[in-house]
Amino acid sequence: MNINYISILLIFQVFASSLFAQDKKERCFEKGSKVIEAGIGIGLYKTYWEDNKYPGVIFKDTSGAGFYPLSFEYGILDWLGCGGKFNYSNYIEDSTGKANGDSWRGIDFAATVRAHALRIRRIDLYAGIDFGFSNIAFNSTGNSGVIARGNGSYFSFNLNSRFYFGDHFGMRLFYNFEKYNYPSVVAEDSFGNKLDFSLQGKSFLSMGIGLMYKL
Repeated sequence: MNINYISILLIFQVFASSLFAQDKKERCFEKGSKVIEAGIGIGLYKTYWEDNKYPGVIFKDTSGAGFYPLSFEYGILDWLGCGGKFNYSNYIEDSTGKANGDSWRGIDFAATVRAHALRIRRIDLYAGIDFGFSNIAFNSTGNSGVIARGNGSYFSFNLNSRFYFGDHFGMRLFYNFEKYNYPSVVAEDSFGNKLDFSLQGKSFLSMGIGLMYKL
């Protein structure tokens, strides 16, 4: 079994044993809680490209991105929340890409489910699953004038911690295990040449920091 999945199972066991262990009067998250979060992070990804016209030949690469999540969570149980997330990603270009005026960006819309294990007065530790829609786009201002667009799916398992400065404001730290899947990304240059390829991305490092406000 993959070591990442073993780690996830162990984490959930710890969470399950502590879900009902805190005094309700001291909980910072409970049924009816409403929390808004905004953050900034950096992700490193393994990517897999395949020409849909010639399947079977897969190109592997790595990429990095800065991303900016905005999310809302509502407590449906004392230990369980759900909500939604918007995420904007700006992928990092090397010197050649910068010289060509290349830019990659991604936009994600996801539903979120979060299980809160430790939720004392000023600290909230929880794990979450995000799943939804993703769009990726490439633009080049160089001579080729290449543009590319693709839609696909987004999935994330994440570990999170909130630290409250008071009853409302706080700071959030997070670590993500992310996966992107775009079955068809269509690229076209200024001469009308087209390429249809599939793209997958898996994070091996994705983490960040943010601010949050409890309504």
